[in-house]
Amino acid sequence: MQQAHEVTFYQEPFPEPEQVVQVKVNRVMDLGAYVSLLEYGKAEGMIMLSELSKRRIRSIKALIRAGQIMSVAVIRVDAEKGYVDLSRRRVSPEEGLEMDERFAKSKMVHSVMRHTAGQTGEDLEELCKKTSWPLYKLYPHAYDAFKILASSNADDVWAKLEGAGHVISDTLKAQLIENISRRLQTAAIRLRSKVDVTCFTPEGIEGIKAALRAGQACESDDVKLTISLIAPPCYAISTTCIDKAVGIKTIDTAMEAIEEEITKRNGGFVIKTKTEMVGDVEEDNLADLYSSDEDSDSESDQEGMGELDEEQMKRLEKMKAADSDEE
Repeated sequence: MQQAHEVTFYQEPFPEPEQVVQVKVNRVMDLGAYVSLLEYGKAEGMIMLSELSKRRIRSIKALIRAGQIMSVAVIRVDAEKGYVDLSRRRVSPEEGLEMDERFAKSKMVHSVMRHTAGQTGEDLEELCKKTSWPLYKLYPHAYDAFKILASSNADDVWAKLEGAGHVISDTLKAQLIENISRRLQTAAIRLRSKVDVTCFTPEGIEGIKAALRAGQACESDDVKLTISLIAPPCYAISTTCIDKAVGIKTIDTAMEAIEEEITKRNGGFVIKTKTEMVGDVEEDNLADLYSSDEDSDSESDQEGMGELDEEQMKRLEKMKAADSDEE
C-alpha cells in the first residue's frame, strides 16, 4: 500500500506518452534535470538537456532551477522501472496554460480527498478508488463533479457513482460535501452586469418594479441574484457563484426577462455592461460610489430587489418626467 503522500491524483499510476503533466524540478545536472511528477505520486522523471528548449542552450542553469514547477510533455514511460522521460520544449504556451488550470483543479480535488481521509480515518487510496478516481471517468474532470456536489443536484453525482458500483455511506457523503463546499466557496467568483431600465408610461415605477421582479425570478438555488439601484436609471444585476458559465447564463436570462417585461409596458431597456467578473463586494461598491454622480445611490445602499427605495424610484420618475417636458 502506498503512503498517503504518494497516492496519485488519478487512478493510472503513470501518465501516457504525449500527455502534458506538471512537474517539480529536484536536481539540475549538466545533462538535464531530474523532476518529480506531482500528479503521479511524485514518480521520478528526467528532462534531457536537448528537450529543455528549441533554442541553443549555453547554460542549463539559465533555463531551469531546482524547485521550479512547470508543464512538460511525456516522451516515454517505463512502468516497470517507474521512470518517465519528459520534454519541456514540446509544450506550447497554450498547452502550458491549460495544464496549469487542470493541475490547480486536480490539486484541489486531491486536497479534499486527503482532508476527508484524515477526518474519517479512511485510507486515502481506498477513498480515491470509490470517489475521486471514478469521477474523472464520469465527468470531464472530478472538479466538475465537485461543483455539482456543492449544489442542489448532489444526488445526481451519488447516483452515478453508485451506478458504477461504488457504495458510499451517508456519513462520508456529508463530510465530503462539507469539505467540498468549504473549498469551493473560497474560489467563488462575483459576476455583474449593468442595465438601464426606464418607463415613462403611467405605470412608471410599478412598471420598472415588475420588470426587475421578472429578472429576479430567474435566479435558482445555486445562483442567487441581487438587483440593485446604482443611480437612476442604472441597475446592477450581480451574483456570487462557483460556476462562472452558469452564473453568466443566469444573469443573461434575467436581463432577457427584464427587457421582455419592460417592453410590454412600453418602457426602455439598455445593457450598459455585459456580464463580467468583478472584484470583491466592498471593492465593487466603492467603484460604483465614485463612478456615480450621486453618492447616495451607490450599490452598497441597495441590498436587493426586496428593498427598493421608494424615494429614489419617485425621484427617477420626476427626473424623467422633467426631461420629457423639456423635450
